Amino acid sequence: MMKCKYCGAPLKEGARFCPSCGKPAAGGDPAAKKRQAAKQPAPPRQPAPSRQQVPPRQQVPEEPEREQKPKKKGKGPLVALLILLLIALMGAAGFVGYRVVTGITSSDDSSDDEDDKEKEPEEETEEAKEEETQEEDTTAEAEATEEVIWEEQTTEAAAEAAATAVAETSAAETQQNETAIHRYVLAVEDCTWTEAYEKAKGAGGYLVHINSQEEYDYLVNEILDDDEIRGLKLWIGGARADGNYEYHWANTDGTFGEEVLNGAGYEGFWMENEPSFRDDSIGQDEYYMNIFYYNDRWVWNDVPNDLVSAVSSYQGTIGYIIEIE
Repeated sequence: MMKCKYCGAPLKEGARFCPSCGKPAAGGDPAAKKRQAAKQPAPPRQPAPSRQQVPPRQQVPEEPEREQKPKKKGKGPLVALLILLLIALMGAAGFVGYRVVTGITSSDDSSDDEDDKEKEPEEETEEAKEEETQEEDTTAEAEATEEVIWEEQTTEAAAEAAATAVAETSAAETQQNETAIHRYVLAVEDCTWTEAYEKAKGAGGYLVHINSQEEYDYLVNEILDDDEIRGLKLWIGGARADGNYEYHWANTDGTFGEEVLNGAGYEGFWMENEPSFRDDSIGQDEYYMNIFYYNDRWVWNDVPNDLVSAVSSYQGTIGYIIEIE
């Protein structure tokens, strides 16, 4: 059995190349054999030399690459495999691209949803803020309205208090003024009560209002303390309205004062059994007041408006007292 002279691998009979190292087998070329046989006779068959008797390795020129045709048989399956692998890679790339695009779309949708979800709370927050602002505005308006109402009430209360204080002060001043001692003028003239009333106003005063014992005493002691005056019938400012049986001081504006002169506190000023409101002896109603001296004191009496016409003997004894503040 032949062996490769390069690697010692066993060679099949007639093999042209070593199946182990791929080198050409020695003596495998038939043309060379024929040429060798023509030159010399075939030697007698000898036993195969041992491995140690293998001639020295000689450099044998390599065959051109075109002669190694058996190796090209494996490129077809490799190319097909590469094509399949390329198709698989392209498919995988397409799938990955689809997934990426889908993922991006889903991500965009998710982002939009998240943005919408974020916007919704923001919108709700803005609405809540608007409602809170409206509530605050409403509360502020209500508080401002309450404050205005309170200020108005306070102002009204202050105005009422001030008016009350002024009224009380005015009433006190009036009371003090009425009870105070003023200037008095005694006029002697036969006239009716209404004529004396107008004459007193024309003089800048009014028919005398006797509001206190002090004022009464002053008049008696300072104005009326004279024998000739004691014979006079003098008009004073008291009168009553028709159908009314209360006497009041007549004011210069035609109104009556509040004090009831024939009521409590004034009983000592009147003549006994007066006021009578009517004198049956002369057949006339009595609406006006005068003061005259009777039984050693000056007393009040109610009489008709025209006293001289009612009692002619009173002619020349009529007069009036003017009070000037």
